Amino acid sequence: MSVDVIGRQLIRAGQFYEGEARATLRGAGELDRSVATEVESRHGNVNTLLGVLGLKVGFLRRWVFTTSLLFPLNDQGLQPSAAWVLGLERAVGR
Repeated sequence: MSVDVIGRQLIRAGQFYEGEARATLRGAGELDRSVATEVESRHGNVNTLLGVLGLKVGFLRRWVFTTSLLFPLNDQGLQPSAAWVLGLERAVGR
């Protein structure tokens, strides 16, 4: 069983966010009935921080089942929720 904290800095990556809602004026002060938002970006670095819970279970002498749960510890980056990682390993040898 393992517990990890993984941090990284993406240099000059910028961060995307949903901009302010805007109404469009058409012609002589006529208001368009739709409201739009645009994806905007902020310049700078992105600092991500993940927590990881992991487990490895051996079976049939050479096989290992691995699983990890990754979850964000801050609100930066592209991953908005927890994610599972599953794996199967086999030892090679005599």
